[in-house]
Amino acid sequence: MEIKLKNKKVVKIKDFTIAEEAKLKDIFLKMIKVVDGGVELISPNYNCLLILQMVLNDGSDKALKKMSDDLRIEIALEVQKLLFSGNEKPSK
Repeated sequence: MEIKLKNKKVVKIKDFTIAEEAKLKDIFLKMIKVVDGGVELISPNYNCLLILQMVLNDGSDKALKKMSDDLRIEIALEVQKLLFSGNEKPSK
């Protein structure tokens, strides 16, 4: 599977099993805490790291150290879109 980034770069990610998909969704949901009418991110760097290690074809420390924080966040956000898109309408 691939995701396309804003800079037109393509990143290869793994196909998720149902269990991996559930675990990823749990990580995303645990990252957000509602406070005073807004949201607060809980441990965004660590949770983003967990997500990238699970989804990237090469989630090694060596590969992740080469990425900027902005790139890591963008990849995680694209994965989030993949996971949660289509959940608005129940299947028939």
